[in-house]
Amino acid sequence: MYQRYSKQLNVFFEYAKIGTATHSEQIGRYVESEKDRMPELAKRIKTETNVSVELGDF
Repeated sequence: MYQRYSKQLNVFFEYAKIGTATHSEQIGRYVESEKDRMPELAKRIKTETNVSVELGDF
């Protein structure tokens, strides 16, 4: 999630068991200049962990 006022990107890992509420854990924080690298990071996470990756609004 891009924080407009602090100019930072926060990366979260969301998980849930079926029938329970979703939990969200922040796993990284990047400065605005790293914004263009997020698609590369998402692809790397997907490749290395086989976890679904979704880029939210930024």
